[in-house]
Amino acid sequence: MVSFKLLSVIVFGVASAAAAVSNEIWGPRGKARRRLRTGVTAIADRTIVTVSGTVRAPAQPLVAPLSGRPCVLYQSFGRIYDGAGRSRTLRATLERREMISFELEIEGRTVIIDGTTAEIDLRPAPTIPRKLELEVAFVTSAGHSVDYVRGGGFEEITIAPGDKIRVQGMAIVEAELPGERGYRDETMTKVRIVAHDQHPLTIGVAR
Repeated sequence: MVSFKLLSVIVFGVASAAAAVSNEIWGPRGKARRRLRTGVTAIADRTIVTVSGTVRAPAQPLVAPLSGRPCVLYQSFGRIYDGAGRSRTLRATLERREMISFELEIEGRTVIIDGTTAEIDLRPAPTIPRKLELEVAFVTSAGHSVDYVRGGGFEEITIAPGDKIRVQGMAIVEAELPGERGYRDETMTKVRIVAHDQHPLTIGVAR
């Protein structure tokens, strides 16, 4: 006969798995993935576009707090616990995220991904090998003791120069005056990809 305790563990495990699947399909990553499947690739002013390209190095990149990786976007996550082993309990979930505008090279031209936040279709991953000094700074900057670091779990998403990514947003095409470069020069255009009320900037891995 199945004990009540074992039955509770089974039910909890099934519920957790169902929640994970539901979040994968209907949560932020699922929504981001569906958005990246839509949108035209031809760039025209004030249209929703989905483009793929290579991230170019900015003059002043961000530094991801858990990996120390130079990047244009990071999302860092941590979980710290009270106790140890099977008796441990979650004390706090930590999160830090930041993004800067950056250039994306697309088939010989450059567009600007212009925003400070985006929805991401990327899975966080642990830093291997762990960088304990960075984890210590991450945990203590959130007001928790350094003692929680070794038993904690840490993961991170980064988008760095050289990464190939796929981005959706609204294209803004702006004319740039040719200046005094001679009569043969044509008016140049600058393209920015920005968030729209119905279409937040969305980023995933390039196909």
